[in-house]
Amino acid sequence: MQAVDYWHRLTMYLERLGIPNAVRTPAKYSSVFPLPLLKETPLPDGYQAFVRVYGFPTLYIDEDICLGFLPVEQSRQHPLYSLGVYPFAVCSSDCSIGVGFILKDDECYVAAFEGIEHIDIEGTFEQWLGMQVRQFLRQLMHYNIERLRDKSYEVSEDPLGLLEADTLMQIS
Repeated sequence: MQAVDYWHRLTMYLERLGIPNAVRTPAKYSSVFPLPLLKETPLPDGYQAFVRVYGFPTLYIDEDICLGFLPVEQSRQHPLYSLGVYPFAVCSSDCSIGVGFILKDDECYVAAFEGIEHIDIEGTFEQWLGMQVRQFLRQLMHYNIERLRDKSYEVSEDPLGLLEADTLMQIS
């Protein structure tokens, strides 16, 4: 449940700043469906707990501080899925940087990708999410909060366009 705690820490901080709309969960994907296996291995418990609690949220502050979790249908349609990777999030505003689960030594790890090119292994889901949250919190400490409050109400329900039909084209 460490991943749930990390995300909760971020959402509580955003609420205290007065910008709770920076994190959104599109209503279409608010219910959770069964998650697939990665080569007969269940996806990590931390990820499963996260999805049960938060669904597939999107965090969007600006082009540098954004993260969108991919719903199951999009993960299955993603080009990495056919390569044995379970892509679960995009980390850039143009959806070109993504992360997915890979198996290494019978363990699930988070790996970063640019398109379908493998960049690096980031650790477990909990480690990766903890690093993301810490980085976002560090960046937010230096952000103009008034500007952020004004902007947070302008952002659409789907700021990264994850519900749009051409998103997978952008990702691949």
